[in-house]
Amino acid sequence: MIRGLPAIALLIACVSHANEAPPAGQLPDTVIPTRYYLSLTIDPRKANFSGRTEIEVTVRAPLRTIWLHGLGLHVSRVTVTSDGKTIAARYREVDHDSGVARLDTEAPIAAGAAVLRLRYTASF
Repeated sequence: MIRGLPAIALLIACVSHANEAPPAGQLPDTVIPTRYYLSLTIDPRKANFSGRTEIEVTVRAPLRTIWLHGLGLHVSRVTVTSDGKTIAARYREVDHDSGVARLDTEAPIAAGAAVLRLRYTASF
């Protein structure tokens, strides 16, 4: 079994204030994932794999911070498309034991449908 693959099963949630502490345990349900698309590049001779993930979500209220699980991901690019606009975001793993990470966007994400797009590498 490849140990790194569970890290790509990103679970989504958010909070309304960017300065709040990371959630412990279950993430809030204010951002609901509805569909995942994964594209992985795996070479068993290498220590890492790379991937692109697209997650369709429903955002319950406008926000600028999204909490998710992404243990050990090294994210090189992340964007959020909402209300017809693509917004750049920053990814940061904030709890290395649980893999809780946060996305901070440059502009607010509107309530409604949105798409998160991440490019990353991770070890097996």
